Parts: sequence; structure tokens; C-alpha cells
Amino acid sequence: MPMTLDLSDVKTELEPIPPGVYDAVVSEVTLETSKAGNPYLKWKFSVSPNEDTGFDGSTPAYYNTSLQPQSLWVLKKTLQALGFKEAELGEIDVDDLILDLPGLECTLEIETTYYEGEERSSVADIYPSGTVVDSGSDEDMDIF
Repeated sequence: MPMTLDLSDVKTELEPIPPGVYDAVVSEVTLETSKAGNPYLKWKFSVSPNEDTGFDGSTPAYYNTSLQPQSLWVLKKTLQALGFKEAELGEIDVDDLILDLPGLECTLEIETTYYEGEERSSVADIYPSGTVVDSGSDEDMDIF
């Protein structure tokens, strides 16, 4: 049976996520290597719609955590926000960790950044799921 599609209103690029606070779920994490040869985890989050910002949930959010020794504190903070307890955060097998992360819930604070003149959405911070964040405040709501 022939199928007809109307592509006239279909966008070819994802819209940036407006700055704000969003419920999110880890959808994928992969182990990557930077151009300099350093390992990092590339995170992809499914972001819930938000009536306050008008975001419809169609664009994923991305985040990277370096696996360089001096940057492991960021990974640890991220894992704590996803519900990992201190006792679980000793030695971890990265391959096993990657398998355990999809489906975990959190709250993301999104900000707008610019890269090579192009507007992008960036994850400014990650909080435990359900955390109320006052993104309009000048004070950090650092819970760690």
C-alpha cells in the first residue's frame, strides 16, 4: 500500500531546550575517547516536557563526564544524583556501570551556551529526581 508523507512542517534540526529545570531519564551512556585520547562517558537524557518553558520533550539532553583522575568528582556527583550510595562508589567496572544507568531518573538544570556561534542547550547541573531547584536564584542550590 503506498504511503504519503507531508514533510513541509518537519524540522531538520533539533530545537534547543529552553533554560529551566526538567525531569529526565538516562536513555543511553557510552564510553568515548576525546581527540586528545582521554576517556569520557557520553550521556544522553530523555527530557520531559515542561509547560513553564514550553518545551515539548522532543530534544534529548547530552552531558559528558571525563574519566581523567582529576575530574572523577563530577562523575561521582552525577552518580550520587542518580541514586548511587557512597558505599556503591568504590571501585566500579565502567562496562557494568554503563549497563546499569539507562532508566535512572533525575532532575536536570538546563542552560543556554554558545559553541562556534551556535546556540546549544547544556546540562548545568544534575540533581536527584524530584529535587525542587530555584533556577531563577543567584544562589547555587548545591546539595552535595
